[in-house]
Amino acid sequence: MRIWIGHGGYGDDMQSHTHQALPEGSAWWLLRLEAGPEAARRARDWLEHLSLPLQQTAVLLAHELVINSTIHSDAKHIWLTVVAVPEGVRIEVVDDGCGQPEAKRPGPLATSGRGLRWVDALADDWGVAPRQLTHVWFQVPLERDR
Repeated sequence: MRIWIGHGGYGDDMQSHTHQALPEGSAWWLLRLEAGPEAARRARDWLEHLSLPLQQTAVLLAHELVINSTIHSDAKHIWLTVVAVPEGVRIEVVDDGCGQPEAKRPGPLATSGRGLRWVDALADDWGVAPRQLTHVWFQVPLERDR
């Protein structure tokens, strides 16, 4: 597990995959995880200890996207980026596996297949960036009363 912290823009090797310019003075945090059964728990623990007032919704959605990267691709690494933006926080989950995420329509008794529907329902904005790496991002407001 590796952690990077920065202000302003990303370094050359840590470009925002959404290609959105960061506002002046923006802070960002990047966690690189080995893909595997512990990746989602490590991501959740890391997010809960950031110096940002993240909503539990942000932690839940990021956790779900890391699980998706672990289960639905043959990824070796997962990158979790948190960017403070004026509207709140943008979280990006990128993996080096194959495939592109798509929302499914699970049956009422299905035990999986709802993750991207949760992101769609709970995030202010979200998307899948058209890149070679698998990349999903979402944006939510920060928790104000923390």
